[in-house]
Amino acid sequence: MSHLSGKLKTFSLRQILVLLADADTTGELQVASPTLSGRIFFESGVVAYGTTRAGEDSLSELDRLLESYDEDSPARARPVIKEQLTEVLHGLMQAKSGTFDFDEGTPGGTRSFDVGVTFTVTDLLAEVDNRIEEWRKIREVIPSTSTPLGLASDLPAARPEVTLDARAWTMLSTVGGGASIVDVATKLEVSEFKAAEKLTELVNQGLLAVAGEVETAPSTDSDPADSAIEPAEQPLELKKELRSIQRPGLDEKPSTPRVDPKVGPVAFSHEDLSREERNELIRNIGKGIYPSD
Repeated sequence: MSHLSGKLKTFSLRQILVLLADADTTGELQVASPTLSGRIFFESGVVAYGTTRAGEDSLSELDRLLESYDEDSPARARPVIKEQLTEVLHGLMQAKSGTFDFDEGTPGGTRSFDVGVTFTVTDLLAEVDNRIEEWRKIREVIPSTSTPLGLASDLPAARPEVTLDARAWTMLSTVGGGASIVDVATKLEVSEFKAAEKLTELVNQGLLAVAGEVETAPSTDSDPADSAIEPAEQPLELKKELRSIQRPGLDEKPSTPRVDPKVGPVAFSHEDLSREERNELIRNIGKGIYPSD
């Protein structure tokens, strides 16, 4: 299998990866789609590395991934390389169209990606399937990687106090007045998935809110008109007026109420006016506007 090429509409990337693994091939698989391109490096049927970068950029990328790890200890490098491969394959497998090319052998520079760890295609595909499900759950909270996020205006009632670790604080401060998953991932130089995973956690904790939910929504438990006669919000003069209004007996004939500052309080029935009319009357009294004869 010195060379293999075709279209992703004919063969899925999953099928191609399994085929190359079963054939115990060594070489470079290049995938190109309208949205993303990448390279996967095989060594005797297992995957050594994957990247969406080209040329020297891909080597620089690997150096950055390993800078916090001891390169003489492959076991320590394994998690970060596996995360890189999972992200690359997950991104490439979202493509519905494109092309693939596989060249057998050891292309120039391929050995530079050898850090002493490899992964089976079966293992990586299982990771990608898990990642697809994790992204599905994330999108239930944050619709897309470009959805703006902002600090929640209030802490949830059930969480009067919050303790943050360093990572959560970094995420919150990065979001600031507004940022998306892509913005946070770019600024902190982490994968979009890792950024999305933590941001979703902060949204679920009530510390962040997605676009349209940053401001606390008004309660819908009561009629908005009721707020106009909330005692705690009324001027003292209006409170006195409210206390002076007496309800007549239910057997009294309803009549149009008339309130005049020169005469005593006028009683009127609950059924005289609708709620909106009563509230309007009370608001006018508070402003010194009285109904005419």
